[in-house]
Amino acid sequence: MRILHIGDFAGISTELSRAQRKLGHTSDTLTFVPSQYAYPTDFFLPVRARFPLRAIERMILFPSYMDNYDILHFHGGEDDAILPKGIDFALWRLLGKRVVIHHHGHDIRYKKENPFFTALANGIFVSTPDLLKYSPEAVWLPSPVPVAEMPYVGVKEKAASETVTILHAPTARSIKGTEFIVKAVEQLKKEGRRAELVVVENTRHDEAQKLFKTADIVVDQLIMGWYGMFAIECMSMGKPVCCYVSPDMERFLPSPMPVMNTSQTNITDALRELIDDFNMRAELGRRGRAYVEEIHDSPKVAEQSVKLYQ
Repeated sequence: MRILHIGDFAGISTELSRAQRKLGHTSDTLTFVPSQYAYPTDFFLPVRARFPLRAIERMILFPSYMDNYDILHFHGGEDDAILPKGIDFALWRLLGKRVVIHHHGHDIRYKKENPFFTALANGIFVSTPDLLKYSPEAVWLPSPVPVAEMPYVGVKEKAASETVTILHAPTARSIKGTEFIVKAVEQLKKEGRRAELVVVENTRHDEAQKLFKTADIVVDQLIMGWYGMFAIECMSMGKPVCCYVSPDMERFLPSPMPVMNTSQTNITDALRELIDDFNMRAELGRRGRAYVEEIHDSPKVAEQSVKLYQ
């Protein structure tokens, strides 16, 4: 197959493309805006014009790159469609291309699926199953991580006199529940527990991963109802992850869960329990690693994507 990924979100298109290449397919990435976290791309077409001239500029630049591919895999819905609302998909279909839409969160959450996507796309993917409620015809394609390249780090047992590092990496503090995490750590310090909160923001991905390895406890998000790429990467390292999984999403996870189900109402209790119990931290880290190996390992996700294209 010859696959072109358009757009990026949290490095998902980059890693999926790389894994598809290892399966023997031609697979490349194309982006119109620079990556905030320095994820690599094969083709970077900076589009500087404002809407609506931006769409015209994309239509001029894009076709010469598109010709060499059979499958156009758009990441981010309308954000990375060439024309507004994805009306360009009709043209790509007329030219014999297979068109795939891949939603990653903000582009579909709390909205209805774009009728052009439903009518014109050969397939619609979502990177997290909570998005299926907004796009009922979509298929959950788990976000890929290269497990073989992420050695198991786990957690170290610490004496009562040593500081436990709690790591949090919000892309947007308001939707990740950062304020509740800050308050919880402050409360635990008042109780006499040695805990340090490290908040990782606006950091290159490779540098952020170095910080992930130093964590004793990881907190992903407390509001949205499912875990993100940050949690996946930390689970693959064997780190215990706290994250809110909404009741209707629990069916997608094995029992016992690979994360500690934690909301804004019980974050203090969850962190207290993990700080005080090294064995719980270690066991949660082992469960997380096993889960990522089964569900999110890049070769498995790439194989699944190819079957879905077909």
